[in-house]
Amino acid sequence: MLTGLTPYTNYSITVAVVNEMGNVGPYSYPTTNQTLEDVPGPVGAVTASPSSSQVTLTWEPPLTSNGIIIAYEVSYRQTASSEPETRVNSSALATNFTTESNLEEATEFIFSVRAYTRVGPGNATSLTVATLGAVSSLTLIKTAALLGIGSGVALIGSYYWNCHFLTVFKRSHRRAKPRLYTEVIQPMV
Repeated sequence: MLTGLTPYTNYSITVAVVNEMGNVGPYSYPTTNQTLEDVPGPVGAVTASPSSSQVTLTWEPPLTSNGIIIAYEVSYRQTASSEPETRVNSSALATNFTTESNLEEATEFIFSVRAYTRVGPGNATSLTVATLGAVSSLTLIKTAALLGIGSGVALIGSYYWNCHFLTVFKRSHRRAKPRLYTEVIQPMV
């Protein structure tokens, strides 16, 4: 019996007889066999993109698949909760990303992702992610004032989109002629 073989791997095997004197006889013709599937290793790098009510997760396939990956399972729960995990239908996840919606804002969650072969699930890879909270313009104005943003520059609005803040500043200055000139500056995001 051969031991220490890697699951779901082709091996070419030849056999020879060794007599009492240590002489090796002729080798047989090679035969190729594949070892059976096993559960996969853990998924690789899990990353998250949170918003106030949803989290998009992406992950790399397992480094050692040990077979054909047929599905991924994602589960999550609030960090401060004793409730059981919410599982996403694993048969629907044949891709390496998912978006979980209708999450409570400004809340920390533990997400776990694991891969399946026909033999079963591998070990889960976990990631703690917090959904974003609502940020008001007033809070940002106070923050801008604390940072010393001033001298004729006023924060007139701030917008949140896809994990990036877009802050709009309004600057007023006088030209050589007495009319007031206003321009809107949008910083690069």
